[in-house]
Amino acid sequence: MIGIRPLTAADAPALAGLYRENREHLRAWEPDEPDDFYTPEGQRAAVETTLRESRSGRLLAWLIVDGDRPLGRVNLNHITMGPLRAGEIGLWVDQGHVGRGVASRSLRSVLGIAFDELGLHRLTAFVRTDNLASQHLFERIGFRRFGLSDGHVYVNGRWRDAIGYQCLAPWHDDVLLSPEF
Repeated sequence: MIGIRPLTAADAPALAGLYRENREHLRAWEPDEPDDFYTPEGQRAAVETTLRESRSGRLLAWLIVDGDRPLGRVNLNHITMGPLRAGEIGLWVDQGHVGRGVASRSLRSVLGIAFDELGLHRLTAFVRTDNLASQHLFERIGFRRFGLSDGHVYVNGRWRDAIGYQCLAPWHDDVLLSPEF
């Protein structure tokens, strides 16, 4: 069964393997990482950093799984409460599972958590202008374009532009949720 579950420190060895298997696939989309990032020790350090951010309330991180098998990662980054109540989604899926609904299911799960459990009002995502599959994914899930971010991220030796997408909570027009400040 494909789903998401919270990232844990115990996931580091499996993540290292998944990142190694997808290193070439991710090279086009993700910032360059040093070789030790692809080792269990490197992933242990990366996961510890992520979990520290999670404890601060600024980030939530999940492993995308099929049963016990990891298929990718999804994060809700830059969580801001108060009057903004927003977050930014980032995800990637194993190259062998792209186009099979894994990302869609994962994103729908994150939307449920963000809007129903956290009471966030807006989610954003930035998708590279040359990543048509991810553009279609976010549009299919209900995100809409709101702008272009020139030179958004440095990947593969140059600054890459990205399209900004947003999705407002389903209760946006019907309910006035009083933010907890």
